Amino acid sequence: MKNKNKETQIMTVTTARAQIFEIIDAAYYQGVETILTRNGKEIAKIVPLEKKQVDWGKRLVELKKLMPTLTNEDIREIEQVRSNSRIKRFPQW
Repeated sequence: MKNKNKETQIMTVTTARAQIFEIIDAAYYQGVETILTRNGKEIAKIVPLEKKQVDWGKRLVELKKLMPTLTNEDIREIEQVRSNSRIKRFPQW
């Protein structure tokens, strides 16, 4: 369960079996590669077919452009939704 770099993680097959859906989502949505090990040897890799599907940096820039048009009530609603959804969707292994 070590990270080689920001977009590659290493985990045992046993751990991967228990978290396979999260690993697949992380590959698809975040571009994370997962190297699977057994008895300390690397045996397989789960990789995204394409690089990141969502460019979050671009989305943030677009949101900042919208900020002048948002009312205080809109901002409070956004903050409320964010605080209610603090559950991390893709844990760092």
